[in-house]
Amino acid sequence: MRLLQQLFSSSKTIEVQGGSAPTPAVKSQEKADSRFHGRFKIKTRIVVYWEDIEGNTQKVRARGVDFSRAGARIESPEPMRPGDHVFIQAPELKLMGSAIVRHCKARGFKYRVGLEFPNPLTKSY
Repeated sequence: MRLLQQLFSSSKTIEVQGGSAPTPAVKSQEKADSRFHGRFKIKTRIVVYWEDIEGNTQKVRARGVDFSRAGARIESPEPMRPGDHVFIQAPELKLMGSAIVRHCKARGFKYRVGLEFPNPLTKSY
């Protein structure tokens, strides 16, 4: 209870016209995580295959950042185009399957890529 009292007594307040009680200030930039499936952090290698514009098969060794049943975030040395369909293998997790690139953002000399799994990944042996 004391912890809550300290928290509320030290929080900023917003004055409301009309003499109403002050309400705690809330950052408008805070955003709730609306994902249905929980994510867990990983550090495992991921091999990603896709076709480039000319139809050539490309392969890149990436690193998994986090995974859920519905998608993953990976770190890749190569950019990937949002909307592209890719095939992934995670040998250490013994998983493979198809994914759709949802976003790709440069981060330093690498790229953070968001993948969505349209179907559950399958076990590979």
